[in-house]
Amino acid sequence: MRSSLFGLICAVALLGATTARATPTRVVGLGDLGRYVEDDSNVLQYPGLIGKYSHFAFIDYGGNSGLNSSLPDSAQGNLSAGAFVRATPEFQIGVATSDFAPSEQNSFLGLVAGNANGANAAGFNELTTLGALRRYDLFLGYSLAKDMGLGLRLSYGSTTRTYIPDPSEKTSDMDHPERKTDFQAQREFRATLGFSGGYGSDFAYDTSIDFINYGLSDEKNTVATFNKGGGVGIGFSARLQVGLTKSWSLIPQISYRGSFFSLDELFTVPTFGAGDNGTSVNLMDSEKRAHSGSVHQFDLGAVAAWKAGKTLTFWIGPGFHLQKAGYTMALTSANLDQSVDLSMTQYALPYVKFGFELSPLEWLRVRGGAEKYTYSADITTTNVNNKAMDDEPRQITHESSGTGGLGGTGIDPAVPDFQVYIGASLVTQNGFALDFLVDNAFLKSGLGFFHKDFAVRAAASYKF
Repeated sequence: MRSSLFGLICAVALLGATTARATPTRVVGLGDLGRYVEDDSNVLQYPGLIGKYSHFAFIDYGGNSGLNSSLPDSAQGNLSAGAFVRATPEFQIGVATSDFAPSEQNSFLGLVAGNANGANAAGFNELTTLGALRRYDLFLGYSLAKDMGLGLRLSYGSTTRTYIPDPSEKTSDMDHPERKTDFQAQREFRATLGFSGGYGSDFAYDTSIDFINYGLSDEKNTVATFNKGGGVGIGFSARLQVGLTKSWSLIPQISYRGSFFSLDELFTVPTFGAGDNGTSVNLMDSEKRAHSGSVHQFDLGAVAAWKAGKTLTFWIGPGFHLQKAGYTMALTSANLDQSVDLSMTQYALPYVKFGFELSPLEWLRVRGGAEKYTYSADITTTNVNNKAMDDEPRQITHESSGTGGLGGTGIDPAVPDFQVYIGASLVTQNGFALDFLVDNAFLKSGLGFFHKDFAVRAAASYKF
């Protein structure tokens, strides 16, 4: 992959040289300021902007197609691409494809695995290893006025795993010896409605609301481990861009996403794949379990932008990110209150982000940035047994604070406490551009231009 990236850089550099539109790689290179800096990639979070950024295509290699700092998605590798065109003066259409990590679903499944009925724990853990979902997006936009647009984004993503047994494989069930297919899947459908507008060059606003449907499947020998697997989600984002002076502007934003999951565990099933000759077993009513959970993510911040000249712009500002997850397991016996396990994990993540972009030459843009996180954690676990007998619940609370990677709880953002970004763009007069981002491993291992870790991400774009 590294050699491919370097080859892409060299090829586009030969095209010539003026300003072209930007790609998702650009906003990552600006200190991960994707929610604050407006460019073409914002169409993915605010579909109402598609009328402003039509006739644009990009290919992004090494990162996700969409804001690296957006709440709904976790960045994944592989190829992503998109194109937006104006079909009529008022109507726009676009398509995009990318990989993203189903972090909320995996968080829920990890908690289910810890409380599942015996043999099923391994099966639920298997579901979390399915990998990134390949997502496909369709965008539709309509210009209501010169500075006002309405947009709709429809997305579908899925990842699956199938095992088709050899005809010689048998189960241990003498009455049904035929070994049948195993199937696992995670799916997500999302509809995002966006509305964007502005008043002159000193005031602009972007809003969007998300509706999400999640799907989970786990079948062994064509028997489902659970029913009602999946959930729903809702989210919103809003941003203002306010011109304070000729050189200064303020960009506040707020984002929220809530995801709600449930599944009823009905069977004990064998593990996935070859070598398994077991059969599914109906759980007794007293062994069946109902699992439910929720994940909430909230981000609030504001960035000041300063145009220090025609060729230099700075961005800097603080923000606050909150993640909160809750989980409940109940035995589906006659008395649903007989046994309940409740866990709650909460992370507060204040941050500061900084970015700059310089155009020293007509065909060159240089950028960089940094982000600093701190965090505090509050983890509460309550176990209630025989609630009908008025037993007192047991509660354990753990609080911690510090910085660094936050591993081990399933919903942690796993961000480093301090991250530095360096990137650049090579642009051409005929609308082509190349953006690339330098790998931090390269920065730490010595400055050799042909080092194997030079580029972690690159993108090519064309404004037509």
